Amino acid sequence: MKKTILALISIVIIGTSCTQKSEPQNKFSNEAIQTVYSFKDARETDSLKQFLDYGDEQIKLEAISAFASLQDSASAVLLFEKISNENSNLLNGAIAHALGQIGQSTICNNMINVLSEIDSVEAKAAIIEATGKCMSDEAIESFVSIEINDNENLKQAHSWGLYRSGLKGVTNEKATTKALEYLNSNNSVETRLGAAHYLARTQNLDLSVYENEVVNSAKNDSNAEVRLASVVALLNVSS
Repeated sequence: MKKTILALISIVIIGTSCTQKSEPQNKFSNEAIQTVYSFKDARETDSLKQFLDYGDEQIKLEAISAFASLQDSASAVLLFEKISNENSNLLNGAIAHALGQIGQSTICNNMINVLSEIDSVEAKAAIIEATGKCMSDEAIESFVSIEINDNENLKQAHSWGLYRSGLKGVTNEKATTKALEYLNSNNSVETRLGAAHYLARTQNLDLSVYENEVVNSAKNDSNAEVRLASVVALLNVSS
């Protein structure tokens, strides 16, 4: 009986191992992907543009990723025009990320305005955070006033967008007030963390009038990373 049980176990193990050893598909066997990478390596952004209209979503994603890596500011307008034309959240998210990587401030207001044409919360969130990376002095007022409707995903994106904008040195008093609002313990950890990093890492902030709020976060927030960033933000409180 023992021999029979061992034999059955061996058969099961062998059968399982056989089914698990299927070779993963190599994406570089696809000729279109090979071409995208060739154009990317050669930094031929004009040649890459054709793949933004390719029928296969995966090829489009590879092309968008190439634009994000190359960070060619001349491609920003073309990529932006694709956002409202795409029905795929995945593609819109990838385009938003690419625009953020390019960081072209001239399309910042356009990115804010296009939010009203997007239904997907996921796509809106990607666009909002990417907008922070493209921020301009002309757009910061509109960015701070983006309609969030108390959606936690959008709050999180807005908070990190403010942080990205702060890193660029583009901010105003309303942006700081909004960050302090997001620092409130009622918000998610990620939302509070983005706000705390904005307060800690934005240059030339004077948080003296907000000292109590920052101290409260540094002492009482439930998340160690938020507390630590809030401690660093206290360096922006004038003594």
